[in-house]
Amino acid sequence: MDRSVVVLDVGKTVVKLTLWDDETGTLIRRRTLANRSIETKRYRALDAAHIEGWLESVLREFATLGPIGAIIPVAHGAAAAVIRGNSLAYPPVDYESRVSPEERTRYEIERDPFWVTGSPSLPGGLNLGVQLHQLENWQMLEEGDRLLRDRLGTEH
Repeated sequence: MDRSVVVLDVGKTVVKLTLWDDETGTLIRRRTLANRSIETKRYRALDAAHIEGWLESVLREFATLGPIGAIIPVAHGAAAAVIRGNSLAYPPVDYESRVSPEERTRYEIERDPFWVTGSPSLPGGLNLGVQLHQLENWQMLEEGDRLLRDRLGTEH
């Protein structure tokens, strides 16, 4: 194996890390971790610190098998992490976190319609927009923050 590719799939219940041979597409290793949520002062969050420690350990294991050419992150479309500087600003919101009726009403007033977004209004935090709306109203977002999101893990 000249080079491998790692796929990091952060799911609601399970985090998966797989190692693939880039040339043949063969799965070399697969590791999983039961995902868990934590409670913060304002919302339920994904336990990013728990994932980070496990991720470091498994990546070290994978690196002993040969060079890693790329890491491809994938996640649910309603998941995002706010990056401040080079660090996580705070734990990512769990999309099953409760949204108060008042917050939901304010969000729905400001939300673009389906014909613009292509996304229906979904319950709880299943719309990334409602999560960002809450963070903004709680004054947790700062100028210069970056958003790490999407199934491809692109920054916006």
